[in-house]
Amino acid sequence: MRGSFIYAGNLNFDKRNNTYEYSCNFNSKYFDIGLYDKFNIKCPIEIQRSSLLRQAEYLAGRYSAKQVLTALHQNNQDVGRNSNRSPIWPGSITGSISHTSKIALSCAADISLVKKIGVDIEPWFSETVSEEIKHEILSAREIDVASKIEMPFTKILTLCFSAKESIYKALGRLNEHVSNFKQLELKSISLNNKTIEFKLIDDIANNSEEYFLCDFVLEGEYTITRYYLK
Repeated sequence: MRGSFIYAGNLNFDKRNNTYEYSCNFNSKYFDIGLYDKFNIKCPIEIQRSSLLRQAEYLAGRYSAKQVLTALHQNNQDVGRNSNRSPIWPGSITGSISHTSKIALSCAADISLVKKIGVDIEPWFSETVSEEIKHEILSAREIDVASKIEMPFTKILTLCFSAKESIYKALGRLNEHVSNFKQLELKSISLNNKTIEFKLIDDIANNSEEYFLCDFVLEGEYTITRYYLK
């Protein structure tokens, strides 16, 4: 219900990727710190000291994570938080969490089926923001590739940022070569297949043949990207 903090929850199983995904809307207007106890979710000290909006976003993200854990028969499990702010999933599970100021999303799977997951949800960048940050996300060569896609540049930039974020979430703490966005070079975007592909740029020799493929969906107000390492 829209009068509730959490509403419009939806759980899906992706048979192709063996993943559960849960999304929900949340309204920070109805947030109360007591909801952490109600949902049996721990609130870290640093989150308690943050703004009410940050507390609400964190709770919504962990609530969505709890739903996919339950679907994976990990009842009453909580997703903790590392010192680098990355989520701590139960040992047999791999997963990822993302949120906007209104939507929370989690995806998880048994680690025997999927090694790592990265998901990201991003509201579309405005023209002003796109102009300010485009060179932080894309190189001149990538911008040239993006210019050939029949899609507004603001949406392409948002999509690239989100996809690079998904890859980094999955691999950035495991693969020393994926330490920043500049090491992932845009190669192609397929609007028909809803996929976006990047090549790993080797800082030393630039001879890497490692590629990363993300799925994406385009919604009215945002994009969602997903990367799976199997």
